[in-house]
Amino acid sequence: MSMTLKQWMTPFPARLIGDGEVTLTAITDDSRKVKPGTLFVCVRGAGGRDGHDYAEMAVQAGASALVVERELDLPVPQVVVEESASLRGEMASRFYGDPSLVMTVIGITGTNGKTSNTYILEAMLQELEARPGVIGTVNYRFAGETRPAPTTTPGAMDLQALLFDMAQAGVSHVLMEVSSHALDQGRVDGVAFDVGVFTNLSQDHLDYHGNLEDYFQCKGLLFKRHLHQSPKPKTVAVFNVDDPRGQRLYDAHPGEKLAFSSEGLARAEVRCLEQRTDLSGISARVSLMGEERSLHSALPGDHNVKNLLSAAAVGLGLGYSVDEVLRSVTACRHIPGRLQRVAEVEPVVLVDYAHTPDSVARSLSAVRELNPDRLWVVLGCGGDRDKTKRPLMGEAAAKGADCVVLTSDNPRTEDPEAILDDIEPGLTELGWRRAVAGESPVAGVFARQVDRREAIRLAVSLAQAGDAVVIAGKGHEDYQIVGTVKTSFDDVAEAKAALAMREEAHG
Repeated sequence: MSMTLKQWMTPFPARLIGDGEVTLTAITDDSRKVKPGTLFVCVRGAGGRDGHDYAEMAVQAGASALVVERELDLPVPQVVVEESASLRGEMASRFYGDPSLVMTVIGITGTNGKTSNTYILEAMLQELEARPGVIGTVNYRFAGETRPAPTTTPGAMDLQALLFDMAQAGVSHVLMEVSSHALDQGRVDGVAFDVGVFTNLSQDHLDYHGNLEDYFQCKGLLFKRHLHQSPKPKTVAVFNVDDPRGQRLYDAHPGEKLAFSSEGLARAEVRCLEQRTDLSGISARVSLMGEERSLHSALPGDHNVKNLLSAAAVGLGLGYSVDEVLRSVTACRHIPGRLQRVAEVEPVVLVDYAHTPDSVARSLSAVRELNPDRLWVVLGCGGDRDKTKRPLMGEAAAKGADCVVLTSDNPRTEDPEAILDDIEPGLTELGWRRAVAGESPVAGVFARQVDRREAIRLAVSLAQAGDAVVIAGKGHEDYQIVGTVKTSFDDVAEAKAALAMREEAHG
């Protein structure tokens, strides 16, 4: 991409100082990424960081021009704006030729289900011969290319660069997980959405948002601001009306909208009438826009009934027929780290990304429906994060499982034992007690093992044929953060190794 500074700044309320004919070949708000020809955007950020302090460094690295909130004594053209942070997304979108305008952009927000929705929609759209690209928690992928995902939703400028690459590669539909942090920080500003999806809301990220209502209001920005203000000729909002907050958003949304319900609520255009789930998947009777049909999916768990209904509603909102949606929505057969069975042996061992009280409860409920003899769960809570959810995680484990092993899950700079101390009351207040030295966890008795590898091995070694073990928290993640050091750690690999050790021990 290249354009003159004057061409680029045309849409913005700004004042130009210097030569507007300089050529721009890149844009960034990160001084470390500046190269000759770059437009460097000075942004005042959190924690007192101020991009203006790095402007001289950017000029020395070859920046052709600056975006500033105050004129700087530097020998390059400057575009003066009132607040650069609020314009970052639009600035980057303008530089990259507004790439979201030439693709169908589907934004998915909610506490749980975002990743599963992207996988289901990706497979569905491929089945319908579209060319989807995905921006999400696991990775960013499109046109046969996979890139690591440092964050669920990239920063505003990186996001627009990624959308540009997707458009250049011929992507037709973008499936984007939109986090509450991204909405609050304006990372999706400048993105023209076609569809917005709300999956659900439960406690998470309160260390950032403060309380559940503020968290919800941030999620709602996808609909109240971005979808409502989208320049696309048609937009559609999709809401889970089984969730009271989804119903609130549905009632308030002024534009075209669709509701889905796995509980069969009659007001939902997409709903489940009856269902059966087991390890082989889902068999359901559904109603899509008043047409009753059968649906069969290889994905396990009642939570995936919701995810399939959500994806079906998106497909209908995009204009596909009921027959096309039913044919394609079940194309996804596997979602990494989402109740992922690690081997076709007994006991059943499943790795799941459940890391909130609600998602733990949902996952355990889904596995309980498979009728295991005993249900085990291995779980912990992240350090340097919301402490209020820790006892709630313990409570979800106590209510949903027969046997519980508490362990570490990215303790970061906190004492791992102290984190387990915070989880414990959720179990003890329901009558559970901690196992003493040498005692195995059984119903009503939980074990503590801060070494995650050893915790997984403990649960797998003690589980019997007919039992199920859920290793909760990391899912697709392949690392553990202890202190400030990130090391390789893969729950799937560790579970397979534990199963191999169990097999060897049992002959």
